[in-house]
Amino acid sequence: MYQHVTSSFEVANNGHTYSADLAGLGYGGITYENSWYNLMNINIHAMSEHTFMSQHKPLEIHLVHKKFDSDALLVVAVPIDGTTPMLPALLQMMNVSGSSLMRESSFTQTKQMPPAGFPLAVTPPPAPNMLGSVPLYVPPPNTDSNFNPVLQFFLKGAPPAPNQKVVVPVDELAPMDLNMLLRQGTYFEYAGSTTAPPCAEVVTWFVRREPILASDMQVSYMRDGIFRMTADFGNFRGAMPLNGRQVAVRQGVMEEPPPRQLENSIPLGPNPRTDREFRAMKWAKDALKIAKSATDYIKDLDMRLRGAAQAHANALAPKLMPVYTATPSPFVDQSKSTQPVDIAKTADSMARTIAQAAKEAITAASQQISVEAKAAAMAAAKDAAQMAIAGLPPAPAAGPAAAPAR
Repeated sequence: MYQHVTSSFEVANNGHTYSADLAGLGYGGITYENSWYNLMNINIHAMSEHTFMSQHKPLEIHLVHKKFDSDALLVVAVPIDGTTPMLPALLQMMNVSGSSLMRESSFTQTKQMPPAGFPLAVTPPPAPNMLGSVPLYVPPPNTDSNFNPVLQFFLKGAPPAPNQKVVVPVDELAPMDLNMLLRQGTYFEYAGSTTAPPCAEVVTWFVRREPILASDMQVSYMRDGIFRMTADFGNFRGAMPLNGRQVAVRQGVMEEPPPRQLENSIPLGPNPRTDREFRAMKWAKDALKIAKSATDYIKDLDMRLRGAAQAHANALAPKLMPVYTATPSPFVDQSKSTQPVDIAKTADSMARTIAQAAKEAITAASQQISVEAKAAAMAAAKDAAQMAIAGLPPAPAAGPAAAPAR
């Protein structure tokens, strides 16, 4: 779902392509895998960066989207074809001999006849110089066959010179509707990279299968301008091999965008929370996310350095670092495992052993008690005897017989 562009926007020429920056303007986007991707910018390429049956289209529009909470990109590639399709033989000549030969063969009056079996191409009028050598610029008329109103916004005025920008006027009564580029389309989906350096592998591509038609003059103006700014090389990247990538087919469905997140309101009261606090919280979360990414990056770099050092050591001295193998788990002989009968016998033997040891301990204790009791009884008897002897009157002394009385 794209909102109608009702205000003027800038088209820049960075020396490689024409680009319209629409980031942050709230013009809509795409929902993919339950995630929202905002529209960032629109780029135009000539020739097309995707081939159909090994053939390029004259133009290709890229609608670049960015995921709302990460750096992931989603690019929708829309091929543009003219009213008069270019001959396959001329496209093959362009692929072999360069873009200038293609342009001379297809857009100038020549007497060269096409190969047998192909119809004659209607030669459109030559495009004016996009760099300003021709002072008068005449936009393509809207009465031409297959006139494209979306592409016409990039051709209302003379496209900008390299490293320059122009403001495209937009009438609120005739806004630019980007939904026309995606409506009723079938798309090839694959995971790839950006087509400009550093060619990061962060892009999900959707390539429209059905080309969008434009008038021959619109295609000629835009394509010739791109070829002139790139010294007749074009700004399309060569087709890359699939390298095992899976290509899926999806159908675009127009729907309402997800509701916007409510903005944080500043509460009132004696101690109101100001906007600085919300910004500080946001900065803290961003710093935490960056710190985690840096930690993961350092960890990955450390693992790579360790692996490189190990590979270097193995290359210099393969036998210097012994290869340690994991200790195998101990083998348990299931045939000698203890059976329930053996467990019962073992328990019975242990019970008898414990009973015998207890009996012997009791006997030894009884004998010890008997000896100690006997010794105590003898000691008590001896003490009693001494006490009894100490309590009797002294015995008369023994001597000769008493003398008779006188």
